[in-house]
Amino acid sequence: MRGRTKISVFWWVELAALCETAIYDSGIKSIGDYTLLYSGLPSVNKTRSAHGVAVVLDKRATNNWKQAGSEWQAITERIVKVRLKCTLVNITFVAVYAPVNPCNKTMVDNSEKFYMDLQEAIDGVPKEDMIVLMGDFNARISQPQHSTTSRIMGPFTVDVQNENGERLIDFCTTNNLVVSNSFFQHKSVHQTSWMHPGTMKWHLLDYTLIIEPTLLDQIKPASLSTMEQHRQDKEPTLDEVQQALQQMKNRKAPGKDNVTAELLKAGGIPVIKWLHEIFVDIWKNEQMVADWTLAIIIRLYKNKGDKKICDNYRGISLLVVASKIFTRVILNRIQLLIDKQLLEEQAGFRTNRSKIDQVFILKMVMEKTRELNKPLHMCFIDIQKCYDLCMYTQIISIIYLSFSYCPLHIIMYSLSHWR
Repeated sequence: MRGRTKISVFWWVELAALCETAIYDSGIKSIGDYTLLYSGLPSVNKTRSAHGVAVVLDKRATNNWKQAGSEWQAITERIVKVRLKCTLVNITFVAVYAPVNPCNKTMVDNSEKFYMDLQEAIDGVPKEDMIVLMGDFNARISQPQHSTTSRIMGPFTVDVQNENGERLIDFCTTNNLVVSNSFFQHKSVHQTSWMHPGTMKWHLLDYTLIIEPTLLDQIKPASLSTMEQHRQDKEPTLDEVQQALQQMKNRKAPGKDNVTAELLKAGGIPVIKWLHEIFVDIWKNEQMVADWTLAIIIRLYKNKGDKKICDNYRGISLLVVASKIFTRVILNRIQLLIDKQLLEEQAGFRTNRSKIDQVFILKMVMEKTRELNKPLHMCFIDIQKCYDLCMYTQIISIIYLSFSYCPLHIIMYSLSHWR
């Protein structure tokens, strides 16, 4: 809006790109709980077409931006770049507002200059950063016609491709980018963003572009309601703590504090309230209790082989029971949601799928194939010391990318727990 800046507040948005802001010059503004990084035409060259683009950050995103050294750049009145320090990888966001589809040579030159400036902007991004481009590209793209564009675009497009759309596809091809919002199916009302004033027809002009491997490594997250997403990010409740405590097995060795599960259960409501206060403090500060990150490692003989050989022993980590209760609270929240995305055939690390059940299934398959005289192939793989070879930071990265409902609190806790 001209002469003033107005931000619509949505409690679930941490970062947003604003286009056609009509704000002159470039700079930083604090508007309520939000930080506005904007770029526009110089105020000395005021015209009717002010253009302007901006990135809006909420409190958490602002903190991440400051941790990255408050790094941002107003490149042109149509491009602004901001870098955020994140847990797993730093992310550079580029907000854009592209020129309209050209109808004369001057407009063609403007479009070409825009993409040249945009190319320079992403060329300056550190190689290790994740790149996200978002905004109004004023482009219409259609369904891919051959294998090259099918790698860049998904099947869910709504328009006939125009000249700006061709430029966008060429830009994506050059920089190994994909149009991420074309890979996911949405309701028709959510697929378009602008209505042509003449034809009164809705079109999609706003896109989000990311590096191709970033998208292909993701699994489409389960569709969660707003209330479900809110619940995942909410502080642990007393009921959740009580449930997690009751799920702890008895007669298990304690951690370095020598406090057993039986002792905590015997404490009743006062102990549950005490644990709840600690869990809430961890949740708010995203910092684990230091003693809870320590484990006592003991060796356990596998009952086979020479006792003098270390490989015949299994390492067991004895953790503080209170930290295991907190872990159980998190697991109870996300387990049902994760189960919805796992393959039905997967039985490992899932409840109510015992080894006996799986052996029975295999026997049934063998019997049926024998009856029908069909070939049967089985593959058995035993990975030596598989848990020792696990890269826990990569596991956490997969959780973060694959399950969008997994809150930052859980990621921060996991990192501190496996530090």
